[in-house]
Amino acid sequence: MAGQLIGQLVLWLILAVIVVFILYWVMHWLYRRSTKEVAFVRTGFRERRS
Repeated sequence: MAGQLIGQLVLWLILAVIVVFILYWVMHWLYRRSTKEVAFVRTGFRERRS
């Protein structure tokens, strides 16, 4: 019984590591830094905000 509990714990730990890695990869893929040209196009130069 203790071996089965340890096996489940190891399985959940491996799954948690995989999920964290996938979340990190998705965040890194979505939130890349843009170049100055792209940032200029998105925000404009001295754009007035209300």
